[in-house]
Formats: sequence, structure tokens, C-alpha cells
Amino acid sequence: MLLSVLALLSLGVGAGGSTGAHFTAATSIKGNALSSATLSSPEGLSVVGGNDSDSISWSSATNQSWAVFNNVSSGITYTLSRAYPNQGYETVYSGSGTSYTDPGAQQTVLKYKQVSSGFTHTLGLNEDGRVYSWGSNNAGQRAYEDTFKYSFPTKVTLPGTAVQVEAGYEFSLALLQDGTVYAWGRNDYGQLGDGTSTLKKTPTKVNLPSNVVISSLSHLAPRSFDAFAVTTAGDVYAWGRNGNGQLGIGSGTNQNTPVKVAGTYKSVAAGDLHTLAIDNYGDLWVWGYGKDGRLGDGATNGYDRPTRMSRDKDASWLPPFTDIRAGLAFSLALDNSGRVWITGSMFDDVTPGRGYFEQLSLPAPAVAIAAGQHTACAILNNQQLWCWGSNEGTSSLLGDGTQQTQRYPIRNQMTGNLPVQSVTIGFYNVFAITTQQDSAKSNVLAWGLDDDYQRGTGQDPTPSNSTKQYAEWVYPTLVCPSGSSRRGSYCTIPSGTTYSLKYSYLGWTSPVSTRTK
Repeated sequence: MLLSVLALLSLGVGAGGSTGAHFTAATSIKGNALSSATLSSPEGLSVVGGNDSDSISWSSATNQSWAVFNNVSSGITYTLSRAYPNQGYETVYSGSGTSYTDPGAQQTVLKYKQVSSGFTHTLGLNEDGRVYSWGSNNAGQRAYEDTFKYSFPTKVTLPGTAVQVEAGYEFSLALLQDGTVYAWGRNDYGQLGDGTSTLKKTPTKVNLPSNVVISSLSHLAPRSFDAFAVTTAGDVYAWGRNGNGQLGIGSGTNQNTPVKVAGTYKSVAAGDLHTLAIDNYGDLWVWGYGKDGRLGDGATNGYDRPTRMSRDKDASWLPPFTDIRAGLAFSLALDNSGRVWITGSMFDDVTPGRGYFEQLSLPAPAVAIAAGQHTACAILNNQQLWCWGSNEGTSSLLGDGTQQTQRYPIRNQMTGNLPVQSVTIGFYNVFAITTQQDSAKSNVLAWGLDDDYQRGTGQDPTPSNSTKQYAEWVYPTLVCPSGSSRRGSYCTIPSGTTYSLKYSYLGWTSPVSTRTK
């Protein structure tokens, strides 16, 4: 007989023979015969939007027939979840109440995947392709109409998602996902590549041939006035200052529109007055100003066309290279075995006038390199940061707490034990992207000169802290979901947000009710 009753109950037939969601506690709850279908969906779910929050309310499930029939007046737990447009659900409330005030989501701290620092400003590229700028804007290099300095990152408005940014001497470049290049800032040498010499405070498309797709930009030194773009086919286009043949086009005339460089290459690095490139075989090519041995040919002659460098100081063949960087008067190269090579002069009698590429001694293979004015760094395969060259006085770029120059690489202590993913050296400052996991902080440490707010830490520098011999976190970039805007430390709730409500009682869960804002 009991089995028959339980069978009727599972079909929603009460002990008295009536149909519906009724059950008896004795036979259904204690007998564990109640199915989820027995509980009704939540009723009365309502969403009312406000200026500061959304108010969500619903009817108590104790008023539903199954609860009334069985005298259920407590013990019901409600679970409210929220899904922004095109996103998954997250639980925002769980409890016994019948209302919830939703302040919105907390803002998300975006992490950076690249930083490039120029003469007085810095660019940061977030993991989602947004570009931010900070520091000086005297020439529009931050892409704003004002001329103020900003100590915290501000968003650059671009027509698409960016994949690379480069900061030079008071001008900026961004490569977009579609292979187009945009430039803004100073333009007296035609370094914006837009066919003019007029300063631009908003991103302007570089006049590259319509049939080419750019895959990468040249790495820019802090005092670069020229730029290069590499196409997917390996062709290189150059524009900007060319008084020393640094564009490699066979002349010394400045170019305000991109001009094709002879040969094919996979990467380019632009220094102050000289240029480096690597071809698909890993061979090194140089051109531009040759003083101080920065080109690695053992002489001070310059070249206005790409010239291959094939021998080191011992006349041995140079190995295939995978990465290059150009400083003010020196050149760095990373080979396919993780060895770092250098030529030229780094200032303060450090590497004075090296005329050929020489291998540096490091405790482990390197995976990345960086060059500034007179300073260089390498990230080793254990993610430690090692640097050498000039400390630039009190800037302490080498991270050893001194003002001394270092002829040979030393361990940089600014990042502590945090693993370093990438590093860039600006004009008297350094930025290191780390793997720190604190969700409230950015992932970039900065140290060195800050007289133009180029460290981006959110602090106003004074004469006592314009140069710091310790690292600080770049100010975190906070963002909200698409369609939402910032409101204090939270985000407004965008239209199209859906709320999902269910409840549970003694282990059983009701069907779901939803409402969309």
C-alpha cells in the first residue's frame, strides 16, 4: 500500500486524492519520496533599476500551495544569480530573505601584457587589448587634448583592439588586431607617418599601403624619432627622422610617409640614431649612425642601407639571433641559445667604445632583453632580472640601491622574489611585468625618475620623491563589464542583465525563474 501512495505522490497526487504539488511530511519528506518537480518555480520575481543599485524582490515560497498544505513556514533558502549580457551566471545572494539590493559588480583590475616607456610618457597594453597612457602630454603623446601630466593610467581611444604599443620621443604608436597602425603626438620629423609634420593629439592612421597587413612594430628607444612596421610578408616600412640614414632607405631625408626598406625581416629595433633588424635566418642587419661602435662593424662608419653583421670581435661567425634592442649608443642581441651580445658604448666608461659584438656573462640563459639610454637588462630562464650599465644617478635603475655604474650584469633587487615576465627601460625609469596574483593591484612594478609622472603610480611627485630607489606598483586600471559604467568602487548594472532565482527546502531544489533587466 505504501508503494502505491509513494507512486501517486511522485506524480503529484496528494494523499486526499487531489492533484497538485501537495505532499505529506510523513510519507514524502521523511520517506524521501519528494521529487524536484514537486516544488513550484519561484513567483513574483521583480527587478527595479535605480541610480545607485538594482532592487530585486520575490514572493515567499511559503505562500505556495505545497508549503501551505504542509504548514511549511521556514527553512527555505533562496539563491539569486546574475548574468551580465554575453556572460555566465554568478551567485550574488543566498539566504532566507525575499529581496536583495544589487550594487553591481566590483570593478576588475586589468593586467598588462606589454609596457613601453618613451622620453616622458608611458603606454600600457592590457590583456584585453585596451591601451592606457600616463606621464606628460606636452605634445599630445597621451592622446588627450590637454597638456597636463597624469600620474595614473588613462584610456586611449582607438578604433579597434590593440596588439602592440610603442612609445618614442613624445610620440606613440599602436598596432591593431586588423594589421593597421595608429600614431599620435609629436610629428616634426614625420614620425607619425600620416603625410604631414603636424602634431596630433588623437590617434591618426599611418599611411601604409592599403594592400599590406602589419604584424609587428619596431621596438622604440626612449629618444627615437623614427619608426618601422613589419608586414606579414616580412617587408619593412620606415618613416620619421633620417638625418643619419637610420631609416635605411639610401638617403638622409626625413620621411612623413612610410617608405619600403630593402630586404625582408622578422623584427626591427630603432635606437636614437641607428637601427637593428633580424631576418628569417636569424642574421643581424644594421644601419644608421656608426659612432662608438654601436653597429658592431669595428668602425665608426654609418650606413644608409641595411648592412649584414656576421663576425664578432674574434672574427668568429655570429650565431642566429632571436631578439634585438637598440640603446642610445649601443646594441643588444639575444641568440637562439639564450646568450646576450653587446656592442657600442653605454656611458660612464661602461663598455667604452666596443666596436664588435661580444658575449656577456650571465648565470643562466636569457629569454628576453631590454635597452634604455645607457642601461640594459635581461630576464633569465628562471625569471630573475639582471641589469648593467648606468644607474642614471639617483634613479637606481640597476636596482642595487647605489648610484654606481656596473660594467657586468648584476641581480636587480627591485622585484624581490617575484618572477618577471617582461621588462622595458624608459628614459631613466624601468617597468617590470610580474606574475603577482593580488587582484587589487596591477602586475607592473616601476622605479626610477618620475618628474613627469611617467611611473604611473598614482602619486604626485615632489622634489623629495620624483626619483625613487625602490619599486612601486603602477596604478591599477579598473574596468566594468560592457554596457556598464563606473560608480564608486562598483559598476552600474547594464541593460540585458538576467537574474535567475531558485530555492531549496530540506535538500530539494525548485525549478528556476528568470527576469531580464
